[in-house]
Amino acid sequence: MLDWICGPDAGAPYVVAKPATPFAAALAAPPRPLRIGAVLAAPDTPIAPDCRAAVEDAMGLLAGLGHAVEEVPLPYQHEVLAGHYLTMYFSEVAAELRELAGPLGRPARRGDVELETWILGRIGEGLSAAEASVARRGWNALARGMADFHRRYDLLLLPVAATPPARIGELKTPPLQRSALAAIDAIGAIRLLRGAIQQQARLNFARTPFTQLANITGQPAMSVPLHWNAAGLPIGVQFVAPIGDEATLFALAGQLEQARPWFDRRPPPAGG
Repeated sequence: MLDWICGPDAGAPYVVAKPATPFAAALAAPPRPLRIGAVLAAPDTPIAPDCRAAVEDAMGLLAGLGHAVEEVPLPYQHEVLAGHYLTMYFSEVAAELRELAGPLGRPARRGDVELETWILGRIGEGLSAAEASVARRGWNALARGMADFHRRYDLLLLPVAATPPARIGELKTPPLQRSALAAIDAIGAIRLLRGAIQQQARLNFARTPFTQLANITGQPAMSVPLHWNAAGLPIGVQFVAPIGDEATLFALAGQLEQARPWFDRRPPPAGG
């Protein structure tokens, strides 16, 4: 599918060159020996033993396949990334809600979307243009920092999440918290709302602290279910490649799936 849809579309502000070789062809042969930097720990970001074990397991498998793998420190400041990500996230939700006026024929109201979406948009409305511009410049700085990392390493290996998979409904906003958010919104206490949501968002980031990077930089990344914990749940590892290098990820994915097939593996039923 990617072979069919890749390439520039009319009016695109940025263009990534279409590869000379189809992506599907990358699966036909294993990749050349790769230099891979693996993150096993991060400042102020606890990683559950299962998730660390998944990366360590992947490192051993990769070494056995002829790749050079070594532990590296997290190549960016997580708190800086999280701050820029949240600022742009809030402002983009606000923009989406404004655009709803087109199909609705009127400005969006709280009942048109989920409460959490409405609250995020309200926070975005309270941000300044300068805050959004600073965050966007921060995104560019992160992308350039990763380009420097990839001068030394072909791929970055990270946990997908910092905790095992959540149970169904575990991440749902508790009723008491929803009531509090609705009350704060009703009285127009945007600053208080912003602080409360930012705190909650950072707590949620503790589960998935490593997936925002590729969203920000535009790098291709893939999650590979190589490891399964004692409960029979898949614990993914994530590979991040330089911008425009999807082919290396496809080639590595094909090699890894041949070495350790996962297609027929299934986690136990919920509650089982």
